[in-house]
Amino acid sequence: MQTQLFKSKTTKLKFSEVASQPPTKMVIAVQCNDQGGRAYFALNPVDWPAISPVIKIGEEVLRHSVICHPYFDIDCDLKSLTVTEIEHWKAPLVQNSEHPVTKLLAEVLDAIGLVLQEESLRPSCPFIYDSSTAEKLSYRIIFQDIAVKNPTFVAAIAKAAIDKLIRKGGSQTYLPATCIDLQVYNPNHNLRLPGQTKVKKAPFYP
Repeated sequence: MQTQLFKSKTTKLKFSEVASQPPTKMVIAVQCNDQGGRAYFALNPVDWPAISPVIKIGEEVLRHSVICHPYFDIDCDLKSLTVTEIEHWKAPLVQNSEHPVTKLLAEVLDAIGLVLQEESLRPSCPFIYDSSTAEKLSYRIIFQDIAVKNPTFVAAIAKAAIDKLIRKGGSQTYLPATCIDLQVYNPNHNLRLPGQTKVKKAPFYP
């Protein structure tokens, strides 16, 4: 039944066909194995809520010709920190403005907010998805109430935010600046969708 639902709502694509899909279509990549193999499918965005519980391992392919919400990945490898720093960062995240993770996210959001204002964009509060592990802080920030022309435009916003953080911290190694991942703006990058996970990995919960 689930397989029939998936097949009825999607069209399987060759990778060479991904970039040419119309902007009205959503393209997802489904992991086939834990070696990175993927199959690609096109569907109508309104059908995603019904399909999402079926596959569990879906990623959206962000095409450079298609509009998108501003999105930012925040990654910090805890293995590069000292034991004292790791224990500091791994403290339970609560609604506490002095918590180190809260402070880092606040600094990053302030920098991004300033750049968005300079672009005459006025988003409300973003969605923040947490997929952190014991070894890595990992957050995805998405401003779902605004849209921009393509991921390349978002990359420029991310780079401008990094520049602001570097100037604030006085160094290119200033932690909030180094945590913004620019690799997520590569052509046809796959971003894991909320509620989805990797093959053989713990579930990802928004």
